[in-house]
Amino acid sequence: DFDLSDYEGLELRVRGNGRIFEVEVNDGQRYGWRAVSRRAPFDTGDDWQDVRVPFSELRATVFGRRVDVPPVRPGEISRIGFFIVDGRDGPFWLEVDSIGAYSAR
Repeated sequence: DFDLSDYEGLELRVRGNGRIFEVEVNDGQRYGWRAVSRRAPFDTGDDWQDVRVPFSELRATVFGRRVDVPPVRPGEISRIGFFIVDGRDGPFWLEVDSIGAYSAR
C-alpha cells in the first residue's frame, strides 16, 4: 500500500505516441461486491512530459461505468496502473519514467 494521505495527487513523467491513456488507482473501496477503479485521462507526445493528476479529479468507475462512492482515500491506495482509452485500433506505446506524488505546499 502507498500512504499518500499528505499529498494532493499523482505526478507522472511519461511519453507516448500521441494516444490518450488513463492512470488508474485502487484504494480498496467497493461498489456492491465489485472493486472501484479511480481513473483520470492524460495525453501523450513524443517528448517527456510531467503530468499532474489531482486525487479530486479521479473518476470512480466499475467496469467503465461511473459510480457514486465516497472520495478516493489517498492513504489506502494499493495499486496504480495504466489503460489506453482513445477507442482506436492500432499500435500504441507508453513509457513511464517515474510515478510520484505532489503536495500543494
